[in-house]
Amino acid sequence: MLKHLTMINVGPAPTMELEFGKRMNLLTGDKALDSKLKNAAKNTITRLKLDSVEHNQMRAKHYVWYLRKNDEETLKELSPFIWNEAQRQGML
Repeated sequence: MLKHLTMINVGPAPTMELEFGKRMNLLTGDKALDSKLKNAAKNTITRLKLDSVEHNQMRAKHYVWYLRKNDEETLKELSPFIWNEAQRQGML
């Protein structure tokens, strides 16, 4: 789980430090990221292997569990990002 993020010379501020809580954290802002910020995000996803086959399969499995049991709380606990995105899209 990501607990702390420091960005230097990325985005609008020379330095940005973020501390994340134990639950889901959302970063909002302009969706048109500049190339430095976009590259920093891609590098983090790659470094943490968040787009790996295993992670994608795990997220899909958690959503299938939700579909079978219709248990929103379990989905929220196992995959808070998937729960939030499904909720945002009106799929729950």
